[in-house]
Amino acid sequence: MSDKPGNHAADVGIGIGITALLHLLLFFYPQGFLFIGVAQLIYMLPVIAVTAIAVRSRTGILQGMMLGMGITFLLNAACVGFVLFQFSH
Repeated sequence: MSDKPGNHAADVGIGIGITALLHLLLFFYPQGFLFIGVAQLIYMLPVIAVTAIAVRSRTGILQGMMLGMGITFLLNAACVGFVLFQFSH
């Protein structure tokens, strides 16, 4: 049997929520919003490392945090690409 808790989907949601709350830190440094896809590495990687040590049995939280990072990176890349495409013509 697996020793994952029964509510893995809720843990993934918690991880995505933690990522979203940490993104609010960029309101203290608004220029970071321009490159949030890369800027998030500065504060998310240490948080993921500490979380990995603290909650070893609840892998859903880590998966949610990484999912949130991936979504943020892809949305940022799409928006930057759209803006650059608009000004290149």
